[in-house]
Amino acid sequence: WENKVLTTTAKDVCISYYDKKGEKLAIVSNLARVQQKITIKLPAGTKSVINAETNQTVPVKNNTVTIDMKRNDFGVLIIK
Repeated sequence: WENKVLTTTAKDVCISYYDKKGEKLAIVSNLARVQQKITIKLPAGTKSVINAETNQTVPVKNNTVTIDMKRNDFGVLIIK
């Protein structure tokens, strides 16, 4: 199973997602032993990204989002 829809160049990061009628629930896991700034490339046409844990909007710039993630942590994003 390869994720070619939501990608990052950050090392030791795994992104999985569930798709429902064009919206995605993405689970971003930082498997690294260090805190990382992770930039995720989004599908064309992405209108908004919401942090599912805090309900805060994540800024989208040039079809990417950047999140700071603690070591060995994960986050959940809603991508519309």
